Amino acid sequence: MTRQSPFHVAPYAALADVYDRAGLADFAAQATPHYLAFVQSLDWAGRRVLDLGCGNGNLAKLLQSEGFIGSYFGIDENTYFLEQAEAAVQDAASGSYTFRKGSMADPAWLDLVDEADAICSFATLHHLPGSELHERLFSSVSTKLSLNGRFFLSCWQVIGNKRLEKHLVPWKPLDIHSGSLGENDLFLDWRADPGKPAKMRYVHHFTPSELRGLGESQGLTLLDEFFSDGKEGNLGLYQVWQKPDLSQRDVQ
Repeated sequence: MTRQSPFHVAPYAALADVYDRAGLADFAAQATPHYLAFVQSLDWAGRRVLDLGCGNGNLAKLLQSEGFIGSYFGIDENTYFLEQAEAAVQDAASGSYTFRKGSMADPAWLDLVDEADAICSFATLHHLPGSELHERLFSSVSTKLSLNGRFFLSCWQVIGNKRLEKHLVPWKPLDIHSGSLGENDLFLDWRADPGKPAKMRYVHHFTPSELRGLGESQGLTLLDEFFSDGKEGNLGLYQVWQKPDLSQRDVQ
């Protein structure tokens, strides 16, 4: 029998409205020039884009606005966001847009998609609890990426951000054994109204070196790393990875 993770205290669906009001569903709107430059450089036609934790479809809307004519596939575990995403691109004049319900914590999502030229995971990985899930996601991404494909990733930077630190909740009153915790495992209360019941959310604060270790362990090459988002411009840590074509390296 699989032991339930102590971090799944509040269902993701219960937090969708809070995320929406707080603007935390809009991180994908900050997709970097690296992303569009990569997709456009290889021609829109035939580009296969996989969006892990697609939320309310901001990346899909961005692609639509740029005239994308490839194939986009978005996965999210929240029905509320998926309905918003589908509505956002229902009138797309070009390209194909598909959305499916699935969780990054469940390896079954791998069966939903084929190979992709670009995989994105904006503000999603940090909600997966435990190093095993972190390693599994990078491994899955490496498996699904085409040769020379790119992985675009962003994670919240909670520690050092005064706005997010205000939402931190001590672990001790939650009756969660300290042995279940890893370094930089955090718990946030996302109540919009302090007078209402708490809405808890697990977040892991990734350091740049921690993410680099995950990518390098899967043979990926780091192309870029930077901070963006928020009033201070450092709310999100972004990385761009590439799956190298080793056969081309041997030829050179």
